[in-house]
Amino acid sequence: MPAIEEHIDDFLRHKLKKQMPFIGVFIGDKTIGSLKKVFITELETLFPKIMTDYAANLASDLNIQTLVSEKINAMGIQEIEAAFQQNFRKEFRVVQFVAISLGLVIGFITSLIIILIK
Repeated sequence: MPAIEEHIDDFLRHKLKKQMPFIGVFIGDKTIGSLKKVFITELETLFPKIMTDYAANLASDLNIQTLVSEKINAMGIQEIEAAFQQNFRKEFRVVQFVAISLGLVIGFITSLIIILIK
């Protein structure tokens, strides 16, 4: 609110008088103070409604699923694969290690079963 009040004060003291010089004759400090008070009161009432409407519009305009789809469609498959590999390199190694270990264990158990059956 202090920034808004400062802007309104600057508007009433300088910009309004520049745009409408004849008003400068009629507006003094007391009038500027009264106008500022009225504008601030009105803004305090109006601002929450504006922000609520803005947030609602932002939520409806900002469709994350569409944004992500557009970004992925704009990228080539090689770019996606490179980014995926770069970000998940460690996880890929863990998965590879687990797969190799599991394969060895299954192979060992299978071999043991075959030896025991014969």
